[in-house]
Amino acid sequence: MTERFSGTLHNLGLILQMNGIALLAPVIVALLYGENQALTALVLSAFASFFVGFFFTNFSAEGEMQFESICTLMITTFLLLGIIGAIPYVYLGDAIFGEISIVRLFINGFFESMSGFTTTGLTIIGDVEILPKSIIFFRGLSQWIGGIGIVYLMVLFLGSPSESTRVVGELSGFGKIRSSFRGTFWRIITIYSVYTILFTVLLYFVGGIDLFTSINLVFSGISTAGFLPINDLSAIMTPVVMGIITIMMIFGATSFSVHNNLWGRELRKIFSFEYKFYILYIILIAGSLGFFFSSFGTSLVDISFHIISAITTTGFQFMNIGETTATLKSIMILIMLVGGSAFSTAGGLKIVRFIITLKAIPWAVRKVSLPAKAITPLKLGNKALFEKDVLTAFILLSLGIFSIFVSSIIFTFYGYNFLDSIFEITAAFGTAGLTTGITEIDLPEPLKVILALEMIIGRVEIIPFLVFIRQLISR
Repeated sequence: MTERFSGTLHNLGLILQMNGIALLAPVIVALLYGENQALTALVLSAFASFFVGFFFTNFSAEGEMQFESICTLMITTFLLLGIIGAIPYVYLGDAIFGEISIVRLFINGFFESMSGFTTTGLTIIGDVEILPKSIIFFRGLSQWIGGIGIVYLMVLFLGSPSESTRVVGELSGFGKIRSSFRGTFWRIITIYSVYTILFTVLLYFVGGIDLFTSINLVFSGISTAGFLPINDLSAIMTPVVMGIITIMMIFGATSFSVHNNLWGRELRKIFSFEYKFYILYIILIAGSLGFFFSSFGTSLVDISFHIISAITTTGFQFMNIGETTATLKSIMILIMLVGGSAFSTAGGLKIVRFIITLKAIPWAVRKVSLPAKAITPLKLGNKALFEKDVLTAFILLSLGIFSIFVSSIIFTFYGYNFLDSIFEITAAFGTAGLTTGITEIDLPEPLKVILALEMIIGRVEIIPFLVFIRQLISR
């Protein structure tokens, strides 16, 4: 038990050290813009991350982790990233949130930080443009880091090949696209970085958006996050910009396996059963809903853009969803719950599990009607599925819905509409970031904590979260 705990601390330390190094980027931005107060806040955050990480790595030993230890690593990392990432918001508290108590200040900062690192994109900051440039950059960077699934990737990268890492990879929708976890890690970093540069160039040169805004929009878009570097997205939303951002959102929600096959020019492997279903799903849902709801006074293009934003769990928004119909809200709730592709930056339960669930219902009915010894294979494309795959999909779906329902009930105790509460909780759970307007500075602190927890659950998957809770209780 001690060895496993030591291995968890060691790996956690390495992750925090890498985060500390990454946070030097907004420090440089603060120096360039001469933002002295923000500079101090960012240096403190970077130093805290690196120092805590250095302490963990030097006072613990490497060791192979078991499944429970990996789950602990995943949850603890997000909690620490949230706390460390809250430092700039707390340090600049009065300028960002006004004069409030230290408890409220910390919760607000933790909420914003967690929303960034989990790629959720919900925010309680009403006026983003009052923030120092370096803090805006810090917000964007936290999403970019979270988008590559830093916790999952580091588990695969640092952990030795074992049953534990395989199980976590399956639960999280991650797999190897190279012969080793280390090779997979660097391949994903390369793909992710090239797309970041590519879409920044497109927004700057083709879309005509200034470089700083372009970089931060890409940080949000390619990570399917949602923080905006400006207050009003519609102000820059020309047809060209909308097209670039739409493609970027779809790229972000596409499996890295597909991107890897694209880069390797293995075109036959690109259009797997899941990916063909996903592309068709986007076209049909965005097109049909855009056409139908445009009759209520909103343009087809705007509706379709927001539907794609929900499908990819990006959270880019310039329409007031709170004023739309209950039918559209309900449909968007389902879309955010399903989410994007497995092994991508998108959140939600993942499209492959949705497909498995749909196919499993008639399969289960047929299986019940046949003799007990009858063999009734369930296939996804050409791949035969095990009953364990079906059971996992059903369990994750059931637990996810239960979590959303319970949290929504708590929201109604504070006087919020039940449907809007479900929408907001699902947006946090699916790390989608769209909002009906509930998430704002005056949201009661207990509800901010609930949303932050739902962000973590949605990002790491609910089973590792429950294992982590069991570990805490058993100690």
